[in-house]
Amino acid sequence: MIDRADLEQSIAEWENVPATYQSIEKLADLYTVYNHLFARPGDMVQCAEWYKGVQTESEFLTTAAKKNITEVMILMDELVESVQVLNPKLYAGVMQRLSELD
Repeated sequence: MIDRADLEQSIAEWENVPATYQSIEKLADLYTVYNHLFARPGDMVQCAEWYKGVQTESEFLTTAAKKNITEVMILMDELVESVQVLNPKLYAGVMQRLSELD
């Protein structure tokens, strides 16, 4: 059985290492396990919290708004990694736009 304290310690350690794809992926895995084993439903941040006020008919945002933000971001990270390999120019453009957000 995974001990909560050990998992929290691992999360804390990975949060303090330089951000690389490997470290972010490891941290995402640890958070996923933590949320699955120890989070109460009220503890999980739902995408609906940030979705309020968004005016769109987007299938993605409409679906994502009903899900856990951590799980959505993990899925989006996988997608963005694929975009980086398949279309580096598009990836660079998206990352530029992301870096310019508040």
